[in-house]
Amino acid sequence: MSDRLRSVAAVASLTVALLAVLDIPAAQAKDFNTYMMRAYEVVKHRSAGYKQSSYFSKDLNYGDELGVIKAKTPVGFTMCNAAVTEVIIEAINLYAAEPKRLSWSPSEQIPPESWTKADWTQLMPHLFGHDYKEYDPLEAISTKAIPSGLMVDIDDFQSEEGMAVALEKFGLGEQIPFEEAKPGDIVTFDREWTNNGGPGHSAIFLAFINDQQEEVTKYKRGKIVGFKYFSIQQSEPAGFGERWGYFKAPRRNKGNIAFCPRLDTTQATPSRCADANPAHASKKFPLIKNEHHTRDCCIIGDGDDAPRVGRLSAPPWRYKQKRQKIIVQERALRKHVQEFLRNAWRSGEQLQLFAKGALLFEKMTRMLRPSTSTR
Repeated sequence: MSDRLRSVAAVASLTVALLAVLDIPAAQAKDFNTYMMRAYEVVKHRSAGYKQSSYFSKDLNYGDELGVIKAKTPVGFTMCNAAVTEVIIEAINLYAAEPKRLSWSPSEQIPPESWTKADWTQLMPHLFGHDYKEYDPLEAISTKAIPSGLMVDIDDFQSEEGMAVALEKFGLGEQIPFEEAKPGDIVTFDREWTNNGGPGHSAIFLAFINDQQEEVTKYKRGKIVGFKYFSIQQSEPAGFGERWGYFKAPRRNKGNIAFCPRLDTTQATPSRCADANPAHASKKFPLIKNEHHTRDCCIIGDGDDAPRVGRLSAPPWRYKQKRQKIIVQERALRKHVQEFLRNAWRSGEQLQLFAKGALLFEKMTRMLRPSTSTR
């Protein structure tokens, strides 16, 4: 063996030895997917209804702090981004519960309030996909009245595009190309229905689906028709569950192909998704191979609205350092908003600013008082 090969072998042996000492499997050294999959198996057995304004299905433990992460009243409801966040929190709990980490505290990494506090320097508004314009003081302002420069600043700051953006922004993970997704990743996607688009959704990625309606772990260009996912569902069957999502015809590239397995006549009902409508495009697709699969068709598979995937990193996270940058960014954005409101008010444009007219004069006056915030 040459000296170079001996050196390479020595480094490899040292790496394996170090991982063994730290009790960190090599496959888990960088990401959190193993814990995410274990957490999904826990959460999927819970009972919950869908409610857009809800948080978690129940009060959640956080390490050894019992019930410290509160569900929103009424308890027993959640929505997609919150359901995915619930899986993240339970994955953290599984990680913290291992004997070798009894001294590891989730609260020291990420304070509990960051998961529930409606403050733009915290995780919750970003993970839940909130719109900055729907928060005070812009909630009463017509979007058409907001200048383009401020709109760009808002879009750059918030994480409405997908949960992957929030993970990366707070130093908890990274954005991943859809083709590289693996079980336990987080996926945000959009649908394209016949009337003015369709609703978006966030979920746990479980597998790719090929054109033979088989679940596969590897992406193969021109063969992938969708993906299997887990989330909370609003439509029947409602609640926590798995679905098989299928792409509609791509608008740009040919990487993903249109598919929507046809249901038999006893199951078929009219749908706002043209591919799923038994009277239209679904006739060109084969019958569904597993009638127990709940399909989700018309998912956009290409372009800017294609599935956005995020991968949670293994601790230690850079949450505290990243949040300091977000605090600075939020302060600068708030100042920009106040300047916009003050200038518009002084130029006599107040009636154009408000969606509800001059009845908000008192609120506007309060908003323009000098800020006493210490954030």
